[in-house]
Amino acid sequence: MFTTGSKTFFGLAIASVVGAMFWGNFGQRSILTVSLIGLFVVFGWLGAVASHSRDTTVVAMNDNAVRTAAANADVAGNSLWPIAAALSGMLLVIGLVTDARYFIAGLVIGIAALVQWMIQAWSDRASADSGVNKSVHSRLAHAWEIPVASGAGAAVIVWAFSRIMLAVNANMGLVLFAGLGAVVLVIGAIIAWKRDVSRTALAALCSVAALGLVGGGIAGAVSGQNHHLTEENEHVLEYTEQIHESGNDFHCGEEEVEIFDHKSSGGVASTAGASATFTLEDGVLSVRQFEGSGSSSGPVLFDRGATVGVRFKNKDSHGEHGYRLRIDAGSVTNEETTQVVPTVFCTQLIEEGEEQYLIVQFPHSSLATGQRYFASVPGVEGAEIEIEVP
Repeated sequence: MFTTGSKTFFGLAIASVVGAMFWGNFGQRSILTVSLIGLFVVFGWLGAVASHSRDTTVVAMNDNAVRTAAANADVAGNSLWPIAAALSGMLLVIGLVTDARYFIAGLVIGIAALVQWMIQAWSDRASADSGVNKSVHSRLAHAWEIPVASGAGAAVIVWAFSRIMLAVNANMGLVLFAGLGAVVLVIGAIIAWKRDVSRTALAALCSVAALGLVGGGIAGAVSGQNHHLTEENEHVLEYTEQIHESGNDFHCGEEEVEIFDHKSSGGVASTAGASATFTLEDGVLSVRQFEGSGSSSGPVLFDRGATVGVRFKNKDSHGEHGYRLRIDAGSVTNEETTQVVPTVFCTQLIEEGEEQYLIVQFPHSSLATGQRYFASVPGVEGAEIEIEVP
């Protein structure tokens, strides 16, 4: 005997097959015909299920059926994981056509949602006691929920702070950092002093702080970096590109290069060992290669392949921005651009009475390459000393 639900589904199935026959014989829309046949299969299967289960009707006289009926079971707890799974699917689709980062985020969220959904579904049916079920769920899920959530929270805090600090200028960043630290310290002291603060108040306070921090981070990310930092980054990138194209020769001339010569060190530790000391005085460059030996005009001898340190002393007052020591060690060919790039080492510009330390390495012999190696002071005519590398 057919039940009420099965009659409804079987009736819809019959209507679907009649419609399919009509459109198949008199119509021209084959897609609609196929769709109606699909509806006939679906409604027929639903009618068979309803007839077999008797519309899930439980006879009131059967006590066992009443106790085990699905309608008499405890309602499963509310869950946000289906929504998270849907968000994951959306990010996966968006990531496939736009950015791989969205795809990775969707994959991570999907795995987490699937695992949590399975744990919750299992724990909700672990026993007839909801309290025991919650305890089982906490014991199983908290073992990895807390570390992952803590790591993700720390990453969000670091990201938000970095976006805020990059968006404001240096002075405002100092004020914000100190101010936020003071506020956290004061709130923590109040909570420690007044121990009867409710959990609800603490949760609300933490939520407001988190929303403010994340909101500030998003605002900072949207506004972009402070224009001073952006300009400085552009200068650094331009400087790096020029170094890549022309080697150190770009910043080793007599002109001041702001990025390279900024805050130059004018002192050298007394314990710094130097293979040679170059001194510029009254427009004349001299060298002393060994401690206790006198100064000379060269040539100076260095070992091939060895890393050596040299000291440069400026005792000349004629330079507008000071002077620098420059050491030319031949040239090499750039494998990417096939351009011949000079091998140059140089100090920063230093004023009169200052000195600076320079580390130099000669990978090739000057005699074998036939190239001229020499030390000079750009901007001072005739201030050159020959270098020999056997």
